[in-house]
Amino acid sequence: MKEKALSAVVVTPLFKDIRYAAARLGTTVFNVRTLVWNHLLKPIRQGQKFLFTEEMLIELAAELASGKVEFPKVPAKKPKKATA
Repeated sequence: MKEKALSAVVVTPLFKDIRYAAARLGTTVFNVRTLVWNHLLKPIRQGQKFLFTEEMLIELAAELASGKVEFPKVPAKKPKKATA
């Protein structure tokens, strides 16, 4: 009796979530959201989720590494004025 070899099928999702994008870019989820808000990274929207393709992330990482694009500056909170 011959044994049949079982082949393992590896399935990877086409779209990656924002946590994966942050890990791939080596930054935080908030920084990835800032990139989206400043139109440096265009996500695919599914409801309120931001989804990205691997190609988008590779392209952005290359632009960041070459210096063409920089992470936008996040404005710091201004201290509240004391009222007396």
